[in-house]
Amino acid sequence: MNRRNILHFTISVFVLLALSLALPLAAEEMYPPLPAAAKAINFDSRGFLIHGERTWLTSGSLHYARVPRNLWRDRLLRMKRAGLNTVQTYVFWNYHEEREGEFNFTGEHDLGAFLDLVHEMGMYATVRVGPYDCAEWEAGGYPVWLRNKPGLKVRLNNPVFLKAVDSFFDHLLPIVAARQIHRGGAVIMVQLENEYYLGKWGVDDSNLYLQHLLKTARTNGIEVPTFFSGQNHDGNPMAKFPENDATRKSPWYSTEFWTSWYTGYGELNLRDNNPWARTIDYFDRGTWRILANGGNGYNYYMFHGGTNLGMWNDDQSAASYDFQTEIGEAGDLRQLYYSLRRPAIFAHSFQSILEDSDNANAEYKSLTADVPVTARKSPAGTAIFLDNATHYPKDVTLADGAKLLLDADEFVGLVRDARLNNIFTLSSDARIFAVVPQGKLTTVIAYGMPGENVALSLQASALTGDSAWKFEKQNSRATLSATVKDGDPQSFIVSSGDQLLRVLVMTKALTDETWIADSGNKNYIVIGPHYLGEFQVDGSQVRMTVEEPIGVDPIPTPIALWSESTKPLLMKEPTAKDLPDAPTTDEWVTLPIIAEAAPEFDDSKWFKSVVPAQMGADNDPSVFAWYRAHFYATEAGRMWLQLGEVSDHGQIWVNGKRLLTSTNDSKLIATNEDLPWAVPVEVKAGDNVLAIFVSHKGRNKLFSYSGPISILDRKGVIGPTTLNPTLLPLIPVENWKWDIPKKWDDQSKGAKELWNSANSQYSLKNDRDQPDTTHEGVVHYRVTLPKLDATDRVLHIGYLYGHAVIALNGHELKTVDGTGGTLDLPLDAAVWKDTSELTVALEKNPDIQMMGRIYLTAGTPQITISDWRLHGGVGTPKETATDEYDSARLFRSHFEWKPAAELTPILRFSTKGLSRGFIWINGHNVGRYPQTIPVDGLYLPECWLKPGKNDLEVLDESGLQPGNDALIFEQVASRASVELKGVLK
Repeated sequence: MNRRNILHFTISVFVLLALSLALPLAAEEMYPPLPAAAKAINFDSRGFLIHGERTWLTSGSLHYARVPRNLWRDRLLRMKRAGLNTVQTYVFWNYHEEREGEFNFTGEHDLGAFLDLVHEMGMYATVRVGPYDCAEWEAGGYPVWLRNKPGLKVRLNNPVFLKAVDSFFDHLLPIVAARQIHRGGAVIMVQLENEYYLGKWGVDDSNLYLQHLLKTARTNGIEVPTFFSGQNHDGNPMAKFPENDATRKSPWYSTEFWTSWYTGYGELNLRDNNPWARTIDYFDRGTWRILANGGNGYNYYMFHGGTNLGMWNDDQSAASYDFQTEIGEAGDLRQLYYSLRRPAIFAHSFQSILEDSDNANAEYKSLTADVPVTARKSPAGTAIFLDNATHYPKDVTLADGAKLLLDADEFVGLVRDARLNNIFTLSSDARIFAVVPQGKLTTVIAYGMPGENVALSLQASALTGDSAWKFEKQNSRATLSATVKDGDPQSFIVSSGDQLLRVLVMTKALTDETWIADSGNKNYIVIGPHYLGEFQVDGSQVRMTVEEPIGVDPIPTPIALWSESTKPLLMKEPTAKDLPDAPTTDEWVTLPIIAEAAPEFDDSKWFKSVVPAQMGADNDPSVFAWYRAHFYATEAGRMWLQLGEVSDHGQIWVNGKRLLTSTNDSKLIATNEDLPWAVPVEVKAGDNVLAIFVSHKGRNKLFSYSGPISILDRKGVIGPTTLNPTLLPLIPVENWKWDIPKKWDDQSKGAKELWNSANSQYSLKNDRDQPDTTHEGVVHYRVTLPKLDATDRVLHIGYLYGHAVIALNGHELKTVDGTGGTLDLPLDAAVWKDTSELTVALEKNPDIQMMGRIYLTAGTPQITISDWRLHGGVGTPKETATDEYDSARLFRSHFEWKPAAELTPILRFSTKGLSRGFIWINGHNVGRYPQTIPVDGLYLPECWLKPGKNDLEVLDESGLQPGNDALIFEQVASRASVELKGVLK
């Protein structure tokens, strides 16, 4: 059922942009490390220091909960190969404490193992520990059992909430603390809370709730730098939150540099004439802008989105959390991945400059008149940036006569007097891809457009080299000029004593196939493959795994391995592969989900309540639940069953007879979305049984919300359920007006005084629409009630959250204290008029307007059902030979999987022709369907497939059976993978 009882809004890119005007998305400060950690990780206003060395942080978000454990290493390695040295991850509270006091940090949930792997791979980690996360995750990370705690208010200095948080942190934080960098681990920073609008981001010494979190973190051993909420969140963070050398005390850093959005899938466009479009060039330029303007690091959100495995999606997503990221949901690499490698590797190559620099724009503004110039100068040298902000290539002439051809929208980094080590100093009028230390050899990789000239110079003592170099000033300066050519890179060697420097000159396109790998504390360069995976050198033996796209012929040149040797080792390129035919399934076995609907079913041990309890009241976290209720009828016959709401989908039985499926079902009488369900039923004299099977599509992530959550986004059967001989009138209250008072003397009194205030000027269709405001305080609502000829009129309010006053024609009906709850307010006939006006003055939180469905009714129900049972979960599907059940059904089948040599085919299960539900492969839940983004089917992770027989299960909530051809390959994500071996000489 697609109704919402609260939070009737959808966060889109545009809404997020609006909210960002009100939320403090920027932060200039962090809490410094405690003394125990300060030697391992520290910072000043100019940058980060790790083990005393200036270190640029190139980071990407990957959530271990969204990636199968057996693929953690693969995804982390892809991030490392992109030039990232840090991974940022959320810890989702409900993922680790589904039921109160039952903590799970093992198997797929093993955060410690994930952080250990990050360290093993030579990377750092930033851990965002919550307690709130957002992240398009079920309830933003809140466990469902929090809803059952009286008096609990989230994200406030609320003792009930803090007790629950402390218990979780006491189990979580020691795992993180043991893996801090000064204790031999990967963790360099910890974020507490997330995007918290009631306090300052970064550092806040006055907010009691935030200070409690900080104290708890310190008590549990967190000693690395810590901050609240985040740092500089935007899709172009440096442009929106410029670095300020003069005032900041901490490094400029972005914890969320948004690269696309969770509503997308697949490749981004390269560029777009729409200035608001998010394209590859947009994010590439945004990254270079951070380098060029004094930033000290960034984290891409997301770098690998992954999958909402299991039942962890929120109400805006389903299985795929692809996010249109650099690394696709199935591990495929997109063009954005290759584009963002260049600034990342440049930043690491010259981090001694960028992490300790001053603005030098004035000094270098005359370098060229053709494009804007920015520069950062430090004791280690100067980095200069040229910005072609046009959508077409542009010739650029530098002051020294050097010429460059800048591609459309290209940002270029050059260097002056850059200290590469204790021997060589580099100045370059050419683009530099990387500087790679290789023992006594240092390799500089320069690139450009075919036919373009590459010019650079070196300073060192007693320089010697081949004829391509020109030596000056008693051989203390050497210059190189070379023309960029297609094909293999050109190599130029120069030496100073026993130290060598090698310059590799290549095309910009070839940098996409140039990889830097480490093994045994040595660095190697591999040129040629689409992707370099595992790499190992053992003595003289070399082993590497390389990948190529399926169906694309690789460039017919060998792969070159450049080591300390001045000559490359050439290895054979893998041949192109084609995908085999996708497997087909055996016949499906049907297991209807109906056992709990039988009148004789024993529900005596289920959770009991007078009114239907929301899903999770029995502390079951499932997105499925069964409700049963017993009622007595004095005589048999036809009656109208009226339910307040079923969220989000429901199937109903009375005395074992199936009635309807959802609000869109043709059998539904009350078709208006703002009305309860109403359906005719046959009852028998005496005892009757009502059964309802409910599922929900995920709980809202509660972005920016603080306060009680017991009634927010309730799921299940909600509100009164009645039976009547005739259908009671149900009239929706629509066409609301709202306004914000210009001023008031006392907000606590304001809500009681506002119903006679000035005219309301803004329109809403109904009470659940979201006012276009981020106002915090009193909002005034007015509506003219529909006519209803009756004397026993009742105003039904699904619920109302916030301190509020409700009045009819100026007469107060009810004062609400903020706890919410369903309200049925009798309307005094003496107060009623032919044209009656309802007013609501509501003190609210910013961004979230919270009134439940409001309608008029009249009459007294003959039967109000008040004997309810609840049991979370699917229940007991039972195999049957008949196919006559109109219910949710579980389907089981098998297929044969024959792994192909040197192939990683990506298998999906197409859900075309199905309704909604979940899919399991060999016992692993791969998420909810249908997808909410443009991709066909659910990803079946290759690590969960096995040679031979594989088990498939599909739970379709409408009982629609999948076909035998539902398994499909996703060619664009599939790849050829081969292990190569060689011998170093």
